[in-house]
This record gives sequence, C-alpha cells and structure tokens, in this order.
Amino acid sequence: PGNVKSMAPRRAAAEQRLPESVSALLQHVQEQALKADSEKLASRLIRLLHCVSPRITDSDSPKVLQIDLNVVRPLCGDGVPDEVPALRAALWKLLLGYLPVDSFSWDASLASARETYAGFLAELLAEIPAEVASGGSVESESSSRSSAPGGPERADDEDNKVIPLVEVLDQIRKDVFRTRPELDFFCRSLAPCSASVANPVALPAAAKSAVQPSEGTLAVTSRDPDGCDVAYPKSHYDVLARILLLYG
Repeated sequence: PGNVKSMAPRRAAAEQRLPESVSALLQHVQEQALKADSEKLASRLIRLLHCVSPRITDSDSPKVLQIDLNVVRPLCGDGVPDEVPALRAALWKLLLGYLPVDSFSWDASLASARETYAGFLAELLAEIPAEVASGGSVESESSSRSSAPGGPERADDEDNKVIPLVEVLDQIRKDVFRTRPELDFFCRSLAPCSASVANPVALPAAAKSAVQPSEGTLAVTSRDPDGCDVAYPKSHYDVLARILLLYG
C-alpha cells in the first residue's frame, strides 16, 4: 500500500497531457533522428530532443521540471541542424522569452500571443492605405484621395496621419533589404500554410497563387527592393518588415 501511495503523485505527473505543439515537435525531431544519414547528426538531434522533453523529478512529490535554458543555450550555440526547422523555431522562441520554459503552457501562450498580434495587425492595416501596405507609394495614394469626394483639403488631413507611418515603412524597407543579403532565407516565399499569410481565404485568385508557391519556387525567389507587402506578405522579407512596423 505504501508503494502504491508513493507512486500515485508520479503517475499523476506523468499523465499530464502534452500540448499539441510540444507533442508534434517531439515527434518531428524523433522522426528526423531515425532518418538521420549519420550517427553524429542523430546524436545531436537526440540531445536537442532531450533538452526540450518534459522531465519528472524522482522524489516523494514528483513534479514536471521546466526547460533548462542553461542547457539549451550552449546546444544552440553549436547550431541547430537544417533537418529540424520546427525545432529551430521553437528554440529561438524559448531563448527570446516568447515561449515559457514550462512546455505545458506552450499552447495557451502561443494562442494568447497570436491573438494579440492579430489585434495589432488589424489596427495597423486600418491606419495604412491598402495600396501603401501592399508596397505602393504614398504619392499615388494621395492622388487618388485628392480626386475623391472632399477634395484636396480632406486628402491633406489624411496625409498628415498616413505619411509618418509610410516614412517609417520606407525606412524599414531599406533596413530589411540590407539584412543578411548573402542569405536566401529572407527572400524565400512563405509556405502556403504559413500563419503569417493574412486571411488567405479572402485574397483574390491572383494573390492566392502568389502566396502559395510550388516546391520549386519555395527555395529561392526574387526580392522586390521597391516595396514590402505588410498586408499580404509573400516572402520572409515582407514578414520581417511587418514585425518591425508592429513592434519597432
């Protein structure tokens, strides 16, 4: 009976349901470790897997331990293999404090952060004219407003609100295209299922095809130095510009 009682807390801790995001990540890393083409790569993936896997203390009152960032940091310092991009993303979020060290809180934390981000984005897109948010110029937008009902005076009032944001976006565009130009990551197209693609269902057919590239175009795409599309991002450069505009 005493042994049964002592095992009950440990069983309760072990039976905590893993969040979907953590479960999918662990499964992904395990699969890649099994398919690794070298023992060195497999060993590295297993070590990375262990550092984010929930652990239970061996005591009379067992509990699930939090992820130890002192273990994560040196492992990440040696680089995260390209075979596990999802793990790289999760580790970056951990190190930046975007994800909590309690992996059982990941789903709730991600849902809250994404809801906040969606709110910021809605406010931003309401303030910036659609043409400018999609990479157009403030001059063309001003011309269209001047010919609209209300005339030039109304257009001037709106320009006073829009131009500061546009100037910030223009500076961000310059900075974004100077970001590690030797890497092709930032000019890659977004995956069709990317959460960064804003409301893809509402896009016209032409825009949908632009944000849903084929496997051949996912790897390397051209970049447009004349504008960043923060409304409907098509590349990682666009996403970076949107993040800087929202949080900069």
